[in-house]
Amino acid sequence: MNPVAWFFFTRGTLAPIVLRLAFAALYVLHGGQKFFGLFGGYGLIETWESMTTPEGMNLSVTVAAIVLTGEALAPLFLLLGLAVRLASLGMIAHMALVFVTFYSGLTLVEQEFPIFAMAAAFALLVSGAGSFSIDRKITRAFRPDEPNGTARQSYLAS
Repeated sequence: MNPVAWFFFTRGTLAPIVLRLAFAALYVLHGGQKFFGLFGGYGLIETWESMTTPEGMNLSVTVAAIVLTGEALAPLFLLLGLAVRLASLGMIAHMALVFVTFYSGLTLVEQEFPIFAMAAAFALLVSGAGSFSIDRKITRAFRPDEPNGTARQSYLAS
């Protein structure tokens, strides 16, 4: 399969849009705590300090910047339906790291969010963005002569 075509390929189905909008909304709330101090969060400066100081997580500045950038951009990509597979892969990696670092050893009830987040991101990684997405417009550009822009597997393999 052509890797560029696979990266953006998505069918015009509705299920992925529901999942990606709900998931983006959750991540916007989650990011709002870290960036703006909403919903009892610390805000960007305190979050940065808690991530990079020895008293906190003691992450390198590079890792902290990647994590915060991913938390800011991934929901935007999901809302727009742009590079949804890349955003999903980043969210899987992020939630797996969070799960291992903070949630291991807790009860299943306390582990619900990272498990759901990884499952939702994996579903989007497999399905793509679905209808009403920039990825869908790019998919249609690969095969404009097909009805509804549905690219054939044979075309993607070339």
